[in-house]
Amino acid sequence: MKKVLSIILCIGLCIISVMPVWAEEVSKEPYVTVEEYNMSIYSSNYFVGPTIRLNSTFGSESGHQNISTGSASGNISSIILNVRAGGDPFKLYLQAPDGTLFWSVIDTTGVIGVDNFNGKNLSGTWVVWIETLGIASTASISVRINYS
Repeated sequence: MKKVLSIILCIGLCIISVMPVWAEEVSKEPYVTVEEYNMSIYSSNYFVGPTIRLNSTFGSESGHQNISTGSASGNISSIILNVRAGGDPFKLYLQAPDGTLFWSVIDTTGVIGVDNFNGKNLSGTWVVWIETLGIASTASISVRINYS
């Protein structure tokens, strides 16, 4: 049985290796040269932090996750938190570089709009953490900060 399978596999690999590839299959869309790019259409007025996974058990806080905005600067117009929640309900905390704190109780996956930081400067290190209100909670959080 092993010999038969080996022969079938060998024949299959030989057929694949000699199969022709036709030039007509290649896309014929026009190429864009570097001179044609308008970089202004690729700029954005938002900063997206990395997706963070936080875990909290028995009412304790999770680890505090720092998010640096790097060289982005401007005044905040809104913040959007995409939260994927698991386990028990929890408090989600977001702290701005100037120490301003926002928190909300989360019990399900969803999107949270935050306007507490509107008009504040974006630059600096933000901090995110959770605190379970039950036995165990986990959250994956993505932070998007819109600014002008």
